[in-house]
Amino acid sequence: MNEMVYWLAIQEKFWLFYPHMLEKALKEANSIEKVWTASEEMLLKWGMTRQHVKRFVKYRRNVSLERFERMLEEISQKQIKIIPYTSPEYPKILKSKKWLPKLQPPRVLFHKGTILKELDEGKCVAIIGKRKCSELASEKAYEFGKELAEKGFIVVSGLAVGVDTQAHRGAIEAGGKTVAALPWMLPIYPSQNSELAEKIIKQGCLLSEVYNKPKENIKWRIWERNKITTGLSTYVIVVETGTSGGTVNTATNAIRQGIKTYILKLEEWSADKLRGFEKLKEKGAIPIKDVDDFLKQAEKPKATLDNYIQK
Repeated sequence: MNEMVYWLAIQEKFWLFYPHMLEKALKEANSIEKVWTASEEMLLKWGMTRQHVKRFVKYRRNVSLERFERMLEEISQKQIKIIPYTSPEYPKILKSKKWLPKLQPPRVLFHKGTILKELDEGKCVAIIGKRKCSELASEKAYEFGKELAEKGFIVVSGLAVGVDTQAHRGAIEAGGKTVAALPWMLPIYPSQNSELAEKIIKQGCLLSEVYNKPKENIKWRIWERNKITTGLSTYVIVVETGTSGGTVNTATNAIRQGIKTYILKLEEWSADKLRGFEKLKEKGAIPIKDVDDFLKQAEKPKATLDNYIQK
């Protein structure tokens, strides 16, 4: 059986498999099939918790691998690449970040597009912000996406309406590269950005930790994809935020991971957005006023991982 079938089966319950456990298990077992069929004793030896072992054994007993064989065929037909955590193609930057206990790198990445190796060149900058953003924030997101792409950065965002959409559009307009981190690969979310997603495939790539839209925990899945947005990036730029929500959560995690995080200060702000700015500033976000201000404070793009690998 194709080894990717086992990876797809593991990915469905990825939270049971911590990355370090998978690396240790594969080093000893030499194949993902042997990890899948391993005894409870071996799973415990490799670092899986006793509770997770029980859940995995029950899942393994009841799941049909034929379903994942059909899924693999569909993925192949759609020209989507499956990149396991232990693959040489897996972005090194995702492994090199300082990950938090409840925030771990994807065990499998689904990839569609024209760039992959470029993600490890230290050129990625995340541009994030509110979906229901102000007109000024929309203009600034486009401006940052366009000008940073022209400077050689790879613009990373989440394809959501609002700031994300404008950042992607700016990068595309500049003829630059852009990456969209999706909550799931299919169907494209949000659906109104399907055409934009096709453009991103031609000038960058789509990435997700999940292939199909899940039947539950939708909000959590949308938030969880943000770890790819920041995980790929050397820098994070917050265009606009409130005091709560996905943008604050994403920026806070980035700061905790030691990722240089900047926040744009706009003049036409409501009280909530101003409080959101102050909240992230207190957490360690660096205020900037425009693209030039960011470039003065940030390092120029490097073709190395030296500027963000954890020592």
